[in-house]
Amino acid sequence: MPHVPASERRVQLVEAATRLISRDGVGAATTRRIAEEAAAPAASVYYTFGTKEQLFIQVLSSSVGTTGEVLNDVDVPDGAGLVSAVSTLLKGFTRLDPDSIMAQFDLLLWSLRQDVVQDAAADTYRDLWNGMTASYQRAAAPDEKSADFHLLARLTTTTCDGILFGMLCNRGSYLDDVHLDTIAMSMVRMALQATV
Repeated sequence: MPHVPASERRVQLVEAATRLISRDGVGAATTRRIAEEAAAPAASVYYTFGTKEQLFIQVLSSSVGTTGEVLNDVDVPDGAGLVSAVSTLLKGFTRLDPDSIMAQFDLLLWSLRQDVVQDAAADTYRDLWNGMTASYQRAAAPDEKSADFHLLARLTTTTCDGILFGMLCNRGSYLDDVHLDTIAMSMVRMALQATV
């Protein structure tokens, strides 16, 4: 087997583990199966990550990073308004790769059961909330500057989790853009009323 640089092997193993976890669940993602999926030697998991758990944390981090990229990719001009920002984010999340979503949900549940990595789930959500809060502060129109941006970020994350889980269960989108716009308006109304 030809030598593969560690940086390239890391990517291969993360992608292989994501596919395997998405398809068969965390319980089925043994080091042997991950290595087979990546067409790599079994020892490469330990050589590259140290432990299978560290690989799982990297898979979770990568899937969350993909989710976080939605925040960076969304084109909401400063001052465009919160409804526009929330609606655009919701629509962006519905375009995520289903395999990455499935692996992320499975790994979040797995991390909650592991003493070593229990904080991974909390850290994941904290990072998303902070990113969304900053996006909403920039997008707020002048008359929306008093909104509870942190509440709006938590509402968005919770709503996205439900929408994405529904998409997985229904094997595709089940809410159209009009529904997402209506949901965005409701959440912004709640965030504005929370400060009254």
